[in-house]
Amino acid sequence: MVKQTENNAKQDVSPLIRDIMTHGVVTASEELSVAEVVTIMNQSQVGATVVVKADGSVSGIFTERDLLRKVNDTGFDAKRTKVSAVMTSAPQTIDADARLSALWSQINEWGFRHIPVVANGELVGMLSLRDVFRLRIWNMETQLDQEIRSLQQLRAFLHLDTDERAKELMRINERLSQLALTDDLTGLYNHRYLVRRLQEEVSRSQRSKTTLSLLFVDIDRFKRVNDAHGHAAGDQVLRGFANILRNTVEGGSVLARIRRHDVVARYGGEEFALLLPMTDTDAAMVVAERVRAAVESTPISFDKGHQVTVTVSIGVATLPIHGSNEEGLLAAADEALYRAKSAGRNQITHAWKHGGKR
Repeated sequence: MVKQTENNAKQDVSPLIRDIMTHGVVTASEELSVAEVVTIMNQSQVGATVVVKADGSVSGIFTERDLLRKVNDTGFDAKRTKVSAVMTSAPQTIDADARLSALWSQINEWGFRHIPVVANGELVGMLSLRDVFRLRIWNMETQLDQEIRSLQQLRAFLHLDTDERAKELMRINERLSQLALTDDLTGLYNHRYLVRRLQEEVSRSQRSKTTLSLLFVDIDRFKRVNDAHGHAAGDQVLRGFANILRNTVEGGSVLARIRRHDVVARYGGEEFALLLPMTDTDAAMVVAERVRAAVESTPISFDKGHQVTVTVSIGVATLPIHGSNEEGLLAAADEALYRAKSAGRNQITHAWKHGGKR
């Protein structure tokens, strides 16, 4: 059997791969002969066919190069030889949400010119070396346009007088410093800034003998959002979640005093962190419950009117009760988060006491 796949999983394919891959891939059963497959390839005007097993999973790829390699073999009969005997067996596949770097790595490592694209276990398209080269050329053209704009901006900058140039440099430096410390997607502080501030606040806490609390906040079952709505929608949900977190902690007067030293950061993926100087475990649990309740009660909008409601699990740890340094505090908060998720999610757990039970 030979057929052409329908791409019914567009929402599961990253925009980058969706834009460059070949849609409507021709597939062939392992039981067909080489001649039968070649005929269909000629009719479909394609240079590669994905060979599939009876259950629909990818078995191999048959290309024009495979055919040419066999043409001069003595005794080769295209009508009697099954395509499975000629194809490239066990080809590498790539997930539909993979990064370009992963695709390029597979092409370089395995030497394949065609790589099937799989979403949720189903074949949705094909990426070829030609597709990747076309994307790289487009990226080079885009980079060239950016460099031309940069040169134009530099020319305008050089025409400024000394005072204006100094002010412009200060503005640019401030912007670069801000970008280096913030997460591109959510606008919150990033992992690098959190680690730096954690080291500073631990030292301050140890010198002044004050408490320091760390909260790890993880969105429950976030993979379901990506699986159901796609990664672009997932990014929108992460941005909406970050706004809830920012407004709850920074704009909600969580504690009775000014909290200008609090840090709200994206730790990585769907995991976030709150660093609360001069805050004991009881006060940190109040903050955590405020965050948990706000997230649970606030629908997040995405894709022009769609909404989703998520919940969070939160682990709370406090210096010096649950750890003696930054590594200990991080480990304690992580352990508490793990127990909160293991206990059923949408709840808060604080860490065990340092060196013993809680």
